Amino acid sequence: MVEMALAFPILLLILAGTLEVGKYFNDYLTFLDATREGARYAADGDLLNNVTEPSSNCDDNFFHQAACLAKQNISSITYDDLADDIVVSAMSVDGTGHIVPNSRFPRPISAGPPPSWMPDYRDGLVSSAEEGWSYCKHIIKTGCTPKTSRFTNAAIEAMLATNPTPLGNNPGTGIVIVEIYRLHRQFLGLIPPGLSFLPQEVIMHAYTMMPLPSVAPPPSYTP
Repeated sequence: MVEMALAFPILLLILAGTLEVGKYFNDYLTFLDATREGARYAADGDLLNNVTEPSSNCDDNFFHQAACLAKQNISSITYDDLADDIVVSAMSVDGTGHIVPNSRFPRPISAGPPPSWMPDYRDGLVSSAEEGWSYCKHIIKTGCTPKTSRFTNAAIEAMLATNPTPLGNNPGTGIVIVEIYRLHRQFLGLIPPGLSFLPQEVIMHAYTMMPLPSVAPPPSYTP
């Protein structure tokens, strides 16, 4: 009984930790699948014809459409409008695997003129083209903490350069990125605070990149 009393807390901690890690990865796969569905839908969309200001209607804006579809595919987990966020970005990539200047959307008011094949649409809610379109900032607006894209232009170009079949291979193409930020909390609550390998809360980040033909550079474009 003494040995059991000494060993039981450790066994309970191991069991709880196993369940917490399993729940984390199960939730992560759910959010990853949601970003894939959102990106697949956006890949068939047309940024040129969907740059109006978003409202409560999911069909009124290219970015809002992608975010709504991603959110709808999180069916088994409650999406927290105040803690979670969905970020969508779109851009043109030339035949050498570099992002075309001023082609990353949404673009701030202070941005320079876009390429001729893209609309001159400015978003007053973003301060940088690398920030991305935030569901929190554009739709929820109050009480939430907006997130930004984790992918700078340099990071995307580095990924294209190391990819065996880079999206930037000639001819040029477009890219859409759908990212989901999730504040994941322990669901059992048995792990004591202060353990760095099993924190009480952790920010989960899932993303998907897909080609976006509607913003691909024309064949006549040269870097």
